[in-house]
Amino acid sequence: RRVLFRSVKANERIQLAPLSFSVNHGESVAIIGESGSGKSTLLQILLGFCRYQGDIKVNGQDFANINHEQFRTQIAYLSQQTMLLPMSIADNLRLVNADVTDNELWQVLAKVGLKGLIERLPNGLATMLGERGSGLSGGQQRRLAIAQLLLQNSYFWLLDEPTEHLDLDTKTEINTLLQQVTQGKTVLWVTHDAHTLTWLDRHIQLTPQHTLGGQNGK
Repeated sequence: RRVLFRSVKANERIQLAPLSFSVNHGESVAIIGESGSGKSTLLQILLGFCRYQGDIKVNGQDFANINHEQFRTQIAYLSQQTMLLPMSIADNLRLVNADVTDNELWQVLAKVGLKGLIERLPNGLATMLGERGSGLSGGQQRRLAIAQLLLQNSYFWLLDEPTEHLDLDTKTEINTLLQQVTQGKTVLWVTHDAHTLTWLDRHIQLTPQHTLGGQNGK
């Protein structure tokens, strides 16, 4: 799938300066910018929650005319804050796919490096989490959120500074994990600092006033 942006501006006041770039199927791209450059606005546009002026094409179709609810089912969205609910680990994972078996849950937990930890818990998959995932560390919460996205099995990953607020070692581990699990996916990683994201195919720099355009990021 191919996503193409041309002369995109958001809402009545400019929250995202005009920009033009395309993202091809399987490509990983960093969107870099300081506060006010429109990074989060760009993600909100793609999620269908923000009005914009300009042209966006998805697989040649006008983005304004596609079924946004259906399109969102193809988006794996990971934000700075891990959105876990006060219910069991299994129930949190099944929020995105109610039909998965326990065996499939263990498989995806192994992929994100949580299988051993959860096997050692007295209640295993039935372990209850507190508000906002309390009971797990910040890095473990992020791994569980990534497991949710794998169960969702979406082709388009939108990552909104997913390693923010984590310590350096955990940031490195989550960065490496995301590189592994997004192989073959289309990735937009929004960040204010991409110096550790050397595995991404390209970097695109935003400023509050204008877009500097794409540059090779390897």
